[in-house]
Amino acid sequence: MQDVINRDREIVSAIRSRLVDRLGTERFELWFGPSIRISNRDNSVIVEANSAFRLERLRKNHLSDLESVTRELLGGEAIVEFAINAELHDEPSTPQNASASDGPSSEPSTISLAANRSAGGPSAGRSQLAAARPSQAQRPRLAGRRFSSLDSLIVGPSNQLAYESAKLVLDRPGEMTPLLIHGPTGVGKTHLLEGMWTSVRRQGGRRVVYLSAEQFTTYFLQALRGGGLPSFRQKYRAVDMLIIDDLQFFVGKQATINELLHTMDALFRDSNQMVLASDRAPAELQNLGPELITRISGGLICGVEPFGIETRLEILEQLAAKRKTTVSPEVLEYIAERVPGDARQLVGVLNRLSVTGQALGQPITIDLANRVIEELFPEAYSVVRLNDIQRVVCDEFDIPPEMLKSDSRSRHVSHPRMLAMWLARKHTRAALTEISEFFGRRSHSTVVSAQNKVDDWVVQGEQMQGTRRECKVEDVLSRLERVLRA
Repeated sequence: MQDVINRDREIVSAIRSRLVDRLGTERFELWFGPSIRISNRDNSVIVEANSAFRLERLRKNHLSDLESVTRELLGGEAIVEFAINAELHDEPSTPQNASASDGPSSEPSTISLAANRSAGGPSAGRSQLAAARPSQAQRPRLAGRRFSSLDSLIVGPSNQLAYESAKLVLDRPGEMTPLLIHGPTGVGKTHLLEGMWTSVRRQGGRRVVYLSAEQFTTYFLQALRGGGLPSFRQKYRAVDMLIIDDLQFFVGKQATINELLHTMDALFRDSNQMVLASDRAPAELQNLGPELITRISGGLICGVEPFGIETRLEILEQLAAKRKTTVSPEVLEYIAERVPGDARQLVGVLNRLSVTGQALGQPITIDLANRVIEELFPEAYSVVRLNDIQRVVCDEFDIPPEMLKSDSRSRHVSHPRMLAMWLARKHTRAALTEISEFFGRRSHSTVVSAQNKVDDWVVQGEQMQGTRRECKVEDVLSRLERVLRA
């Protein structure tokens, strides 16, 4: 019996170890921390959590990981089972990683998806040069904040391409240069750049510099006025990887752009890597000049989109766990659904909820979250009318309003109509009968049926033909909601 127990423990330990290898330590601690129990019985692995909500999220996000690891260890016939265990408690964990070369304090502790600029502006402490011998270099700090790591980045559909591109560049530096990551504020561009810096530093043996475009400009002008150009050029042209954030800052600074062009050419000649980030795509940066745009276009360009609900929820879960803030999954989901895709806004909401809950001595509830979001983001609670929904749906699918309200059952009319009813249920306080009458239906049960149907489409990842192209129903809804909020 003792041999069986020991064997089961070894299997569970091996499963956890394999999951850490697949997910990274921080993501593993987030998803499979103390509040999740894994056990082995016969040819099955049982995953237990204290709520159906948490189990469903585990099943949705990591069933394939669990099945792969289980079958590697127990064979192809092994299965994964899920069970609710009410005795388990939420215990937020704070994973600690350490780099063997930099000591126990070297692991970045930030969990922000989009690294916030310090109060002193982007020029405060952003330039970092890795020395030839890592033991002589100090860990860089941004106003007391350690650099982010790729391990702590929440990866979802909005940033998957940029994340994989960053890993590819780290594995094969100099082959696809420059790498440009572009996207609106708060979507994790700086986190990706800092994570690349951290990865190169951990590997050792390569020189890497990270700084903002404003810093590059400032240091160049100082060198120009003080006669230090040779030193400046040696510093930025003799590195294995040069990372520059906020590329758009160079617009209108022709002397600095010329110096940047020569720096790029020097790096490219030596097959060294350059990584850039901007808040817009190259097509919108024409004021940087054709020479710079041409060089950028010859590399690898990746866009990062605003986060979807699932990614926002994962950010909130990671942040709550890191700060040991007790927030129910239902409240986190409520926040993720109502706060736009900017990571900084999510951080701000959770900060406010944490302080408010402590000040009032009460738990963080959906009602409290609703009050905080309404105060911080009143635009999220702007009144949406049925006419507004009709307008955005008709514009999206290029159909006249009278057709949307007609008895037509053709797909190109009935499907947009169902989306409109779904949006009406979510974004208005109109009664079922009011919605059904507005869209020309005889019974309110039609609205309920449409809502359920659209929910099924979203879960199943169904595609829908729009005026632009065929895309997922979930993406169409997100686009319509963005227009409604605009």
